[in-house]
Amino acid sequence: MTTLPQADEMRSIMIREFGIGGLPAEKQKEALAMIFEPIIQSVTLGILTKLPVETHEAFAKALENNDSTTIETLITTHIQNPTAVLEGEVHKAIEEFKSLA
Repeated sequence: MTTLPQADEMRSIMIREFGIGGLPAEKQKEALAMIFEPIIQSVTLGILTKLPVETHEAFAKALENNDSTTIETLITTHIQNPTAVLEGEVHKAIEEFKSLA
């Protein structure tokens, strides 16, 4: 099974992309708290549009239950090159977020 980027990896990407790496740890934490949820929501929607319709209910239930194993299985089973797709969705969401600032 392909290993998908985890939350820590996505946080690192966001710290780099938003240029907050030089801030004190507490300020980084505050900044991430403001941007993490909208970025994850955008990534989730992007992934959902790439999954077959018949998997949407299972994906939503897995998200609701915080079932990372099922989420990863659905993504890796139904999306070709899932790591690249997920990373692309993260970067796309970050760019969209930056354009709103």
